[in-house]
Amino acid sequence: MNSSVNDFVSLVVNNHAIDTKDEMIAAVCRNFPMVKDGRALYHTDYFAVVFCYTKNASFSNVVISLSKLEKYDGIPCFVVVVRRGLDNLIYMINTTFIDKVSHSSQSLRIDNIRGSVLGSNIRKQLPEIDRVNSPEFFDELFSYHQGFTWIENLERIVERTNNIRPVKVKTELNHSEYLNLLDAPRRAS
Repeated sequence: MNSSVNDFVSLVVNNHAIDTKDEMIAAVCRNFPMVKDGRALYHTDYFAVVFCYTKNASFSNVVISLSKLEKYDGIPCFVVVVRRGLDNLIYMINTTFIDKVSHSSQSLRIDNIRGSVLGSNIRKQLPEIDRVNSPEFFDELFSYHQGFTWIENLERIVERTNNIRPVKVKTELNHSEYLNLLDAPRRAS
């Protein structure tokens, strides 16, 4: 990776205690010639980054649309998670590191790129190469990512997204339960 990518990652890691998204964006923009693309993505010629904020340890925010990620998938892409009262996190989010996109993306196909990447869709563990998605491995992870094409990653994401199944079982009512349900408004009045 380009040295400016490593400098960016070091800046984020060294400023792990910044606890507002705006403060983190300002720190990054002071040090790198960032261009804003849309609402939340910033980029240089060498890397792209999305900044997210969470009030606690969980991270299920919408990070980026899959179509926006396609545009930057050839350079290292990151999400910086600014966490109030906790150390901040940084993950690589190129398509190799995306498990699936949001379950509401049911019409996602190879020829119909849609859907959002949630924080929970980012692969934190990569057992196939015995690595975790963290700064000390970003050089290796990006090299690994470069071994796949956009189409190969998209095919995997489409398959994983289309295999999402609801956890809850649909409630089946018998005839008397159905009649009881229909009678509920009368009983409530």
